[in-house]
Amino acid sequence: AIADLTPAYTNSLSGEGTFAHRTRRVKQYQRVFVYDKNNDVIIIFDKITAYKARFRKKWLLHSLREPVIKNNFFEIQTPANPKTGMQGGRLKGQVLLPKKPLVNKIGGKGMSFYVDGVNYDEKGMVLKIEQRKRNVEPGHWRIELEPSIGHKEDTFLVAMQPSLLNEDKPLPKISTYQKGSTRYCEISGTQTLKISFAQDLTKSNFLIPLDKSH
Repeated sequence: AIADLTPAYTNSLSGEGTFAHRTRRVKQYQRVFVYDKNNDVIIIFDKITAYKARFRKKWLLHSLREPVIKNNFFEIQTPANPKTGMQGGRLKGQVLLPKKPLVNKIGGKGMSFYVDGVNYDEKGMVLKIEQRKRNVEPGHWRIELEPSIGHKEDTFLVAMQPSLLNEDKPLPKISTYQKGSTRYCEISGTQTLKISFAQDLTKSNFLIPLDKSH
């Protein structure tokens, strides 16, 4: 799936709602979402161009449970719940871009709705209201990725593998490199898959399956 998400940041409700905030932050934002069925891996590639390098770009992933982060890898687990019949789940991930990313986790007691120095929990009322509802799972944690040095154009490339909690399968080998203006991602697992991302993501034919011999 390929999408141009620029209008999400330039509409009348974006930012603080003023003309300057709507039109002078994000110049272009494109996303590619790939599911590699053979290796059971999800690839998300984001390319964001801002009008100014000082506009910080962050990639977020929300979760119910606390993430475990080690270098550019992360894992999130949700335990089984006999009352609801949920078997429990596991999500493993690898950050491939940006290079030398800042990978942080935010959340926990008093920090569940923390944004830019403020915990927007309405003095504890948000969780109380959510707890009264059935089948509602408010997120308590999130992973934030951002470049160590911001540029006008930044890219994010994240690989994720979902599984049941009792299926502790390793992530396949995943790498990325660039030739000219084209970025490549290669997944080496049960079957090797090479993905190419053209300069204009919305116009590219980006899937190139390869034999394992390659």
